[in-house]
Amino acid sequence: MGNGIGINRRHLFLLAGVGLVPAADLMSARHFSDHASAVIDNLYAEYPRRDLAATARTAGAHLRSLAAVGGQRMRAHVAQDVLMLQGRAGALRARALVDAGDTEAAWRVLGTAIARASRAGDRRTVAFGFATKSAADLADRRPADALRIAERGLHISGDDPRLYLAAARAHAARLDADAADADVRIAERLLDEQNAPMIGGPMPGVTSRLEWSRAAVDVYSRTGRSDRARDVLETTVADVPANLTEDTRQALGASYALVQARAEPDAGADILRRTLTASATMGRPARTVTARVDAFLAAVPDQRHPAVRDLVDLRRSLDV
Repeated sequence: MGNGIGINRRHLFLLAGVGLVPAADLMSARHFSDHASAVIDNLYAEYPRRDLAATARTAGAHLRSLAAVGGQRMRAHVAQDVLMLQGRAGALRARALVDAGDTEAAWRVLGTAIARASRAGDRRTVAFGFATKSAADLADRRPADALRIAERGLHISGDDPRLYLAAARAHAARLDADAADADVRIAERLLDEQNAPMIGGPMPGVTSRLEWSRAAVDVYSRTGRSDRARDVLETTVADVPANLTEDTRQALGASYALVQARAEPDAGADILRRTLTASATMGRPARTVTARVDAFLAAVPDQRHPAVRDLVDLRRSLDV
């Protein structure tokens, strides 16, 4: 093959073209796996700050390049690494597609991404893929399927906080408050045991406490446990770094708005309007954001309320 990883030069140039192999290292590419993994890890880390469509396109480009390379003869350990990278790139593309509301395209990616991660022995990406699959079912209003997928992921991948949170969201959609609460608390215990970071992108194998808080506030708001939702919101806002206080309050407040629909429609509509506007700056507003807007609008008793009408108008103007 003529280089340290057993990939022919034409495919090395292909990988270099999308940044998965350092251009200066084309002759040996000894660090191919580490470099390509770092590139994909960076996409995950930057996920909250990147346009969803751009993330899906970039992950797709990496996936196609890795798939082309994966069809070639290469050394066994490199083939294993390529499978792992294909799984991670595919799982990221699927996550971006689900958040953007294109679940049909996400379904075309998810099965292959999970299968490749499984063949590579990458249980963290397998768990991430099942959590994304559950989210896709939930977005398509199939909570029973979402719960089944989350439970299957737990059976295959073992205890993973993100999968317990996926199950909790599915239980909440089915209005099973006790089961949802139990799964939220299991996820919290696992994060304590893992000494999880407070913040971070949605990385396979790493669930941040902020990600837990978003799910918890969403679950408790949907199941009518408003005191618990507010407690999680206020505790999290107090715990994050000072420069993230307002962003965190807004992110969690978008879920808590459902609690405010009847008693404080002004406050709920205002925070959802700001959240929807911010989400739109990343391209199409995230499906999770529009779902919260829909739930809030369905719960507001007076659709003629000025703040509610403004939110409806904004939603229409963004074509979501």
